[in-house]
Amino acid sequence: WLAARGHHTDIGGLTPGSMPAHSHTLMEEGVILDGFLLKNGRFLENDLRRRLIDHTYPARYVEQNINDLRAQVAALQHGRLALNRLIAQEGRKRIRSIMQVILKQGERALREKLPQLVPQSVINRLDDDQQIAVRVSVIENIQSKHRSNKTKDQGSQPTLCFDFKGTSEVSLGNRNTPPSITSSAILYVLRLWLGDAVPLNEGVMRAVMIKLPSNSLLSPLPNSAVVAGNVETSQALVDTLLVALQLQAHGQGTMNNLTLGWKTGSYYETLCGGTGAGQNYHGCNAIHCHMTNSRLTDPEVFERNVPMLINHFFIRTESGGKGAWRGGEGVNRLLTAQETISISILSSRRVTRAQGLAGGKSGASGENRLKRKGDNEWTVLNGNISLTLQAGDQLCILTPGGGGYGQPTNTSQVKYL
Repeated sequence: WLAARGHHTDIGGLTPGSMPAHSHTLMEEGVILDGFLLKNGRFLENDLRRRLIDHTYPARYVEQNINDLRAQVAALQHGRLALNRLIAQEGRKRIRSIMQVILKQGERALREKLPQLVPQSVINRLDDDQQIAVRVSVIENIQSKHRSNKTKDQGSQPTLCFDFKGTSEVSLGNRNTPPSITSSAILYVLRLWLGDAVPLNEGVMRAVMIKLPSNSLLSPLPNSAVVAGNVETSQALVDTLLVALQLQAHGQGTMNNLTLGWKTGSYYETLCGGTGAGQNYHGCNAIHCHMTNSRLTDPEVFERNVPMLINHFFIRTESGGKGAWRGGEGVNRLLTAQETISISILSSRRVTRAQGLAGGKSGASGENRLKRKGDNEWTVLNGNISLTLQAGDQLCILTPGGGGYGQPTNTSQVKYL
């Protein structure tokens, strides 16, 4: 099987860009296509167009959606041809054998690391009084039928268990996170823990058990809103797991999602911040990390295509947590609207702070600010908000710093010009 995952600029929903700050159901976040098929290799454009339009909250840029989907189908066709050429060259039996070797490499790497695990229980409290709780431990002699892998020939072997008992119940908002996101976060953190270029595949997960409480923040009901779960709760989840494995202090714990919509288009960006420090290294400043491993659009390109000006964008000094190894610094970004424009912000760590590790101090909280044209004072906004800007209004976003590692010393801090 081949798959192509894409992020579309807009698929409908309450607000342009399909990142509403206050969605309560999946439908409010965009058009839902459940198993929509291509038949006999035909791209059913008319049917697809109807589905994108015939919705309570229809897609806004249907032609762009269709072109993006065509590109994804073309990518899959290219992959299919390449895979068939490989099979013709090497033979199906050899390809399957190599796939199994790669899977076993991942499993073996994790099993060899398990004796080094120190069991930990961690609670990460979120801005909205919810929490992610996890207990990480090794369970001996677990039968394979109880693990995530169903292979019969593996016998009884030690298993790495992630038990999320104590995690908050399903949210009435949009911070819910599907189990697939939890699995992805665990696989990502395990690769960091292993420290080698282990193949990122299901082989690693053969030695893993994930226990998720039903109807919880990490295992929501089918129609629950999830847009912030994918981009915000996922960041908090990675922070929780990094601390549970004693790898790194909390990072900024948010993607600082900003979605803009105006008369002729929309734009979405995530803002960088500080990462957590670890043993023998400082956190990184002004960087995208973990689930938001991306880059911002260049200012010249941004201002040419989006009706906003970037007044300033610089490192937010002293926002990283102090420690023997300091947390990374966040950023200060100021934008001015050039015409009427709707905005949605999904952000975290506006109330809580990135926790330090091993005696390190917490990083600074983030802050979203608004100043209307003609006003002298800034208004502090909620972490999640949707509103409309008029020409001359200004939006300032201060992103959080990361937590420090180890007890602070007088010589451990780094100053910036």
